[in-house]
Amino acid sequence: MSKLESIIEQMEDYISSCKPKAFSSTKIDVDREQIEEYLDELRTKCPDEVKKAQKIISNRDRIVEEAQERSDEMIEDTKKKIERMINEHDIVTRAQEIADNIVKEARMKAEQIVADANRDADEITTSAIQYTDDLLANLEGAIETTLANTSRQFQGFVDSCESSLKQVKANRAELVSEPEAE
Repeated sequence: MSKLESIIEQMEDYISSCKPKAFSSTKIDVDREQIEEYLDELRTKCPDEVKKAQKIISNRDRIVEEAQERSDEMIEDTKKKIERMINEHDIVTRAQEIADNIVKEARMKAEQIVADANRDADEITTSAIQYTDDLLANLEGAIETTLANTSRQFQGFVDSCESSLKQVKANRAELVSEPEAE
């Protein structure tokens, strides 16, 4: 309890102990000196109590101000952290988009390379088939020519052999028939 409160309580106790005035329920007789003592004591103690109260209020204001500053700093730091996280998220998202685009382009280029390779392979295959067909056509022509020439020559040989065989048979037949004629 503060000194002021103590003095006020003493005054209240004193007033309660005073006798009422005749024919009044609200007025009392007081010792003037006693009341002046209480008032003097209040005057001397009051500045000290007021200074303490002002100091407490000042400290409270300073503490509240410091707490508010600290709170503002924390809020600002949190905002900066959130902004950094958002920026980092944006960077990650952008990097992912770039990576996706690179992969997409690489796939498209790979598909184009495969399509070109397949087209080139088809062209090479078609050319190889055509070249082989041309070689086989030439070979077929050469074989047909050789076969025709060989067939004619062989036919000539066969005809010659058949003719020789007829001659030999005719000669033998003559041989066998001539001794009988003698």
